[in-house]
Amino acid sequence: MAFNKERGMEFVKAVDLTGIPRGIVSMDAATETGEVFDKAKNQGQVVGSGLFSFAKGVDDRVREAISDSALLAQLVANKHFSAETQPLEWFKSYSDVLQNVGWTLQEGGWTDYSTTGKAAEVHEKILEVLAVALGPAPAAL
Repeated sequence: MAFNKERGMEFVKAVDLTGIPRGIVSMDAATETGEVFDKAKNQGQVVGSGLFSFAKGVDDRVREAISDSALLAQLVANKHFSAETQPLEWFKSYSDVLQNVGWTLQEGGWTDYSTTGKAAEVHEKILEVLAVALGPAPAAL
């Protein structure tokens, strides 16, 4: 089924995010942030509670569209459902938003991965991304 751009835009305009707390971002007005995405690099970005990885060559506009769509989907899903107590409903809401803004989901499913113990293995690339995301607090790793 072809995506209807006008319907997607109407969906976004109709999204009600009232009541969603917006975090305060402390920025110095004199500080130049520069470009966030660089298609010449492999990059990772934390979007809400998600972590996205972009391979070198992925256009910066595509990276931004993925990040923006994922954040919108997460905000809508969080407003209506708890990811902790209603994970299936939360995931359905998240997926519905992505589809409404034009993404095609190839496959959907749910698998419960449970673990016990106090240790976990984390791939070294994830640690690199988290070190950048945490900025000057790498001791948190």
